[in-house]
Amino acid sequence: MGEAKLRDELKKRLYTLVLCTIDFLDELPKELVSKRIADQLLRSSTSVLANFVEARAASTTKDFTKISKIFAASVLTLKSGKK
Repeated sequence: MGEAKLRDELKKRLYTLVLCTIDFLDELPKELVSKRIADQLLRSSTSVLANFVEARAASTTKDFTKISKIFAASVLTLKSGKK
């Protein structure tokens, strides 16, 4: 699989992650604790997609590398559940 195809596949998966997260969060109870957890989870999942899109739009290799590191860190944060 070519690099462009891999990037497109990752972008599709990230969009799916965000949409599935939103669907999941809509099902949570509307209590204070659930709302706070939902807010953090939504911000985390959408930031992963935003960082990926920004990295792809980087104009230089240096910019791409810098933003890709941020993207990778946000994925690890989402996976670990930490802020």
